[in-house]
Amino acid sequence: MTRIAPESYFIKQPVFFGSATQDYVCRPAFGRLATTQYTKGPLTIKEYETGHWVMWQAKEKLNQDLLEWVQAL
Repeated sequence: MTRIAPESYFIKQPVFFGSATQDYVCRPAFGRLATTQYTKGPLTIKEYETGHWVMWQAKEKLNQDLLEWVQAL
């Protein structure tokens, strides 16, 4: 069996995490916990007042946030 080295568990590149505050299945707190636990590079967290489909329900705001994030890299 091949084992993955523990240092390979972590993301060392910049990460953008967008959470949907009204998503009652994929709870923002769980995603935030996993993201912060395994991100060693710069981390940007944004919250959106939407259900699960952030890309559809808040597309303008999400696109603006992503553009600003990419431009800041």
